[in-house]
Amino acid sequence: MDTFEGLKKIMWQVAGIDPSVVKLESQYRIDLGLDSADLIELLLSIEKTFGVRIEEEETEPVKTMAQFVELIETRLNREKVMPA
Repeated sequence: MDTFEGLKKIMWQVAGIDPSVVKLESQYRIDLGLDSADLIELLLSIEKTFGVRIEEEETEPVKTMAQFVELIETRLNREKVMPA
């Protein structure tokens, strides 16, 4: 599954955000209106969907969906190199 497409599906499930409005440059808090509770749900869904755990603190520098995709893909690549 393409990471961005999976993330858009999660946004729909977590916050009811139409996938067609989610762009790589979208800021998840400002443009998409996610709050702290939505972020927690988003992170839990990312873990279930992609099999990677991202702590809330790790998202502090993340502003856009592109940065979220990069964070997920970096974690996925790290997990392939260093299996648990």
